[in-house]
This record gives sequence, C-alpha cells and structure tokens, in this order.
Amino acid sequence: MSSVFPLSPEDRTAAARLTTAALRESGVGEHDRVVVALAEPAGALWATAAADVARAAACVGPRGRMRLHHALSTLKATTLVADPDGRDGPAGPPAS
Repeated sequence: MSSVFPLSPEDRTAAARLTTAALRESGVGEHDRVVVALAEPAGALWATAAADVARAAACVGPRGRMRLHHALSTLKATTLVADPDGRDGPAGPPAS
C-alpha cells in the first residue's frame, strides 16, 4: 500500500464514488488512458477511480517532468490529472 487514508471504510467508498463521478462528468470514458500526477494519498484515489472508468490508469506522482513525459508518451495518455495551481504538479517548485 502506497498511501494511508484517514477515513472510515464508508467515507473511503464515498470518496471513491465521488472521484469516479468527477472523472465521468469530465468526459473520461472507457477508451481513455489516464495518467495521474498528484501526491499521495490523492494520487492513489484518483488512479483507482480512473482504473474503474478508463481503459488504463497510472499514478506517476507530482515530481519529475521527464518521468511524466515518458509516462504520457508510453501510455499514449488521453487524460492528465494534475493540480491546477502547480504546487503539486510536475511544473511546481521543489518541496521545501
């Protein structure tokens, strides 16, 4: 296990359901390949939800532009899930 969720099983199920719904409402479907570039525990939650919705899903973490580029190319990703403000994404500043 790569992450810990401080949630009850019911809360974890609800969070997964909401995340899956968000992906579907964003247009992600069974023909998509999703790469998640978020830190834990959010990365694992989004990647698990993406695996339920899309053809393929991978969580590569928020750091490493070349690693992200390689994952996007190798998986032929159609969707990238990243933090919009850049603090948790591949272009964000290093952690202090």
